Amino acid sequence: MIKNRRYFIVFFMLLVAVLSTAATNRICSYGIKQGLPDNTVNCIAQDNRGFIWTGTSNGLAQFDGMFFTLFRYSNNETTSISNNNVHSLLSTNHGMYIATDYCVDYYNYKDSKFHRCQIKSRHKVGNSFISLVSTSKGVFVFDDKGGLYRSDADKTQFVHIPTTAPVLAIASSGDRLFVVMSRGVAMYTADGSKVLSSVDVNIASSSQINASYSHNMHRLYVGRGVDGRAQAFAVTRNHLQAIDEDLPKALKAACDYDGGVAFATDGYGVVLRRNGIDLRLTESKDHICGDAVYSLFADRGGNMWIGTYRKGLTLYGARRALFSTLSEQTNTLPYDLVTAVAAQADNIYVGMDGGGMGVYSISNKSMTTYTSANSGIWGDNIVSMTADQHTVWMAVYNKGLTAYDIATRRFSNYTLPLVSKRGDVIWTIADDGNGNLWIGGRDLFVFNKLTHQFRVVPQFTGALCQMLCYRNGYIWFGNDNGVYKINRSTLRTVKHYSTSTPDMALPSNKVRYVYADSKGRVWVSFRYEPPCCIDEKAGKVYTNLTEHGLGSIIVTGIVESSHGYMVFSTNNGLYFYYPENHAFMRCDLDNSMPMAYNYGACYADGRRYYFGSVEGLVMADDMSLMNNSLYKDVSLGRLNVTDGRSINLGSNSEGEVTLQSNENYFTINFSVPEYNVPRAIHFSYYLKGMENTWNEITDRREASYTNVPPGSYEFMVRSTDLSGRWTNASVLRITVLPPWYLTWWAKTLWLLIIIGVAYACFRLYMRVIKMRHRMEIAEVEKESQRKLDDAKMTFFTSITHELRTPVFLIAAQLEEFIDRKQSIVSIPSAYLMAMHRSALKINKLISQAIDFRKIDQGKLQLKRQSIDVVKFVGELAGDYDDLLDQKHIDFATVMPEHPVMLSMDGEKVEMCLNNLISNAYKYTLNSATL
Repeated sequence: MIKNRRYFIVFFMLLVAVLSTAATNRICSYGIKQGLPDNTVNCIAQDNRGFIWTGTSNGLAQFDGMFFTLFRYSNNETTSISNNNVHSLLSTNHGMYIATDYCVDYYNYKDSKFHRCQIKSRHKVGNSFISLVSTSKGVFVFDDKGGLYRSDADKTQFVHIPTTAPVLAIASSGDRLFVVMSRGVAMYTADGSKVLSSVDVNIASSSQINASYSHNMHRLYVGRGVDGRAQAFAVTRNHLQAIDEDLPKALKAACDYDGGVAFATDGYGVVLRRNGIDLRLTESKDHICGDAVYSLFADRGGNMWIGTYRKGLTLYGARRALFSTLSEQTNTLPYDLVTAVAAQADNIYVGMDGGGMGVYSISNKSMTTYTSANSGIWGDNIVSMTADQHTVWMAVYNKGLTAYDIATRRFSNYTLPLVSKRGDVIWTIADDGNGNLWIGGRDLFVFNKLTHQFRVVPQFTGALCQMLCYRNGYIWFGNDNGVYKINRSTLRTVKHYSTSTPDMALPSNKVRYVYADSKGRVWVSFRYEPPCCIDEKAGKVYTNLTEHGLGSIIVTGIVESSHGYMVFSTNNGLYFYYPENHAFMRCDLDNSMPMAYNYGACYADGRRYYFGSVEGLVMADDMSLMNNSLYKDVSLGRLNVTDGRSINLGSNSEGEVTLQSNENYFTINFSVPEYNVPRAIHFSYYLKGMENTWNEITDRREASYTNVPPGSYEFMVRSTDLSGRWTNASVLRITVLPPWYLTWWAKTLWLLIIIGVAYACFRLYMRVIKMRHRMEIAEVEKESQRKLDDAKMTFFTSITHELRTPVFLIAAQLEEFIDRKQSIVSIPSAYLMAMHRSALKINKLISQAIDFRKIDQGKLQLKRQSIDVVKFVGELAGDYDDLLDQKHIDFATVMPEHPVMLSMDGEKVEMCLNNLISNAYKYTLNSATL
């Protein structure tokens, strides 16, 4: 009897453990509204980087915890998935196999493309491929005609494997292949070449037949869906044996989960079996998305994914829900505005601003409320609270101090001394651990909990205390003049920190919240400036908290966990703080969690911590946090160009793309696989070559750029892990090509065109210069011709004049003879000689005219000879004596007496002298001297 009772106690404890664990597991559901391609989820898998893939009746999707990336068949893309109805998924080291209605596709993680697999068989291949499994020797798939095919891992060619009957389902243990056929179940070697063991079972052919192997249970489960009863087979090394095991009806799938096995049923939810105990998860009781479960998958993080028929996808988290809330909405709190909280033993004491005090029993899950209407509490506006083993002490706004006796449940009220204008103004209280309460308001008081006597701290009369905190013998006091460190025994200020403190100046004096932690640091929040941390040991004030992940400048409360981390409440959510790497992580990004928290409304007792908000009380068990991330870097998703083109980057950490010049407006998607707190992840990125600083984001997982100039860039992105540390940066190398008119060959062409144009302009300029020069030459030639014509006229005029002179001389002498009127005239020899010289002169003048023509034709040549100039000039001058006598010109020739010999052309010189003497005769007046 005692033995049976012990077994019952053990069984009961296990049952309680299972039920309590199941009750607190985090459950999230996803459907079409959240981005799932279809609400009927046929299969689920996880790739090598941790992303969850879901195969549906209308496409394939990759999920990172927040967003779904869809893959569907496209007529325009030869590398898209072959069909949208996905039956089975299988992830390998380098890719993902997808069984569809059309064929088997292989998605290569490296090139991010879908490749059609070849099926080689002598028999006719089916139209649809049903299920995929892998062993240590390859990948197996069977079609709707019962044909079985095998391929080497990460290869795209399948060959037919002969079986004794059409295949209805397959499963794998890694080193063994299990094949369900109409004649029974067989266990094959890993390569499918040999049957190791078989069991004859009559299994009617049906599309509902399914097979799953459990490593935890060493069982092969064969289900018949809604058509029949499931069957279990015990598996040893080389032996398969049918066993009688109670299995859920309408079995659709099974997978290992949390040391046991999970069963998916068609219409009855999910059954978790561990240590012989079954726990059923249903839509109505546990809020999974549906009871008709078609697929189950346990990921590497310990989460279970539940795929349903027409109801979507459910995440059954390995990590139980961290936070819970007491609120008006859940009927667990009478008033949502929680401004104070404390805890003792099994009870939580909740102070509300307008709702009095509530006492919540954790074990009974019941709330008792005390207000000024139903108890002796002084007022309903409780602004601060602390508790010891026997008493809960409350600051009641505009009333004073109230004590609640935990044992008797009676209230006692204490009036503050009237020091300044209003002594009842009280905002904060703190227990100094030495039997005293420190009370801050318009003034500062010390209240003895035994004698119930108040003591005024004179230094802070009228100081308007905002917050009090006790740690290690000192009270930390904050107001509009900074932070004061007060010795609890002497009541004297030991240190005052403000904006004017040398080497440790605060960013502001307007202090709103102060918390001294167990490491000797003091955290200070201000009205308008970002918070800071005073580290007295280091002698520094740290003001860059928001650069380490804190998403709000208004800190309203801080508690310390016994596991080393801290929790900060703000007006924009809750944050974990990890002192070892000085990082903040958002921890309450759940749509059901409050966002705004009240000043000082926080408490920790080593078992739990509590925060008061404007939407109720938030509490969580003080436990170690799961900081193991599935990722080491950020996965690059897609690059979308504004013209509609989308480039799949394959979820890799490195990539390279080339964009055309008109594709310089683009958006890059990136992500990490995190399913428990996906919105807590921080991302930062920058485009090297265009930006110099990191851009930080949280909710968005994309970066957009516009009008990126041509060139080469590196897009770098990183994220925080679950402990707030930054991961290694992932790099996408982007080349934006220049427009055709800015390419190197176009630039070369432009240079050649410019050179050509410059040369043409130069040639044109030179041509103009030459034409202008020719015109000038023509003008000069014209002028020269005119002058030449004038010279010719002058010459002929001169020649005429010269001809007249000898003719005149001859005529004058002949006239003299004629005037004698003699038939025979005797002529002196001098006359004959003169006439002869005149005739010769005429002949010379005619020769000169001929020579002038020669000059015009460029044929005139000088005939030089040695001539006595004295004799030559004397003979020439003598010819003009008679002519000059007619004008009574006194003509004299002055020459040397001795001969002067010159080499010259006598005719040309004679012409010059004749011209000179003729001009002299012409322009000399009568009776003049020449």
